[in-house]
Amino acid sequence: IIITCSSQAFSQRQWKSVFKNNAEGEVIKGDLNDLIGAIREGKDVKVLWNMGGGEQVVEHSAEIQFLTLMDGVVYGQIHPIIGQKPSFSKQQITFHENLQWSMIAATNGKNDTIFRDINSGVILDHNIYRWSTEWFIRD
Repeated sequence: IIITCSSQAFSQRQWKSVFKNNAEGEVIKGDLNDLIGAIREGKDVKVLWNMGGGEQVVEHSAEIQFLTLMDGVVYGQIHPIIGQKPSFSKQQITFHENLQWSMIAATNGKNDTIFRDINSGVILDHNIYRWSTEWFIRD
């Protein structure tokens, strides 16, 4: 028996940037209709965003687990994660124990975030934050 394999069969589908909005929801690059079309085709979506400004910026990326289209805006919710504490001086990121964080990213720049105490279930912070978000689809 001879088995031949193509490297393409084992290659992962690639993420492709299709849209980027600034903190005010204005288009930086791409076309929102391309993102919406990909969502309607059932393609996987992830987002890339950064919090902060100046020289010390922390960038994050996460796959979207739940998508909503409403009035021409895309909303993408990520799974909750254990909180993190970045330290530029120590060059490390550690877990923020007992803290859970989640987000709904939005193409209009109004990103909803929530922090919750894992042990008590108490919501510690729930706010809308504005930042630029880049949207990717998996081809």
